[in-house]
Amino acid sequence: MKIIKNTSGRSTREIKKIFTHVHRYMKKLEGRAAPNWKGLRVIIEGREDNYHSGRAYFHGHGGDWDVFLTLPRPTKKGTLWHNKERKGQPNYYGVHTLASLVYHELMHTYGYRHSEYNDITEPELNKLFPETYDIPAQPEPKARLAALPKWQTKYNRLLARRKTWESKQRRAKVALKKLETQIKYYERTYID
Repeated sequence: MKIIKNTSGRSTREIKKIFTHVHRYMKKLEGRAAPNWKGLRVIIEGREDNYHSGRAYFHGHGGDWDVFLTLPRPTKKGTLWHNKERKGQPNYYGVHTLASLVYHELMHTYGYRHSEYNDITEPELNKLFPETYDIPAQPEPKARLAALPKWQTKYNRLLARRKTWESKQRRAKVALKKLETQIKYYERTYID
């Protein structure tokens, strides 16, 4: 399973953990892995409203993805997805809600239609994801350092090259010293 695109503003690593956790549970129920689990391609898009949905097909649909999810984006920095539903929070999205959506879409990848299975229950979700389970927002990308002036970059490269050649010079001195010792040995033993 690979998340090939995630614009939801949520941590891809954490969403993948939820997918894997739910799939492991389904594997126990079904007695087999999802038919295309190893090659499953997932795209997750973010939305500004509190709407979520998904699409999945048995053996994919022939496009770029096998599972397509739309999830609400966090509205402010540091917003978490929490297990317990918290009323009144803007753009709140629970872990249980995401796990239910993942379970539903993975059932389609097994080949089931809506009338052929039951959704995951609240006690099952509590067992899979305890109350302390939170999903952090996607980490902010690290700020790039300001570019150095061209002359500074070239000067730093020259210093690095000098250091390399000084190291080579020391190794050459040691190698020459060893050669001189061997030459002296042969001169004393065989030539004199």
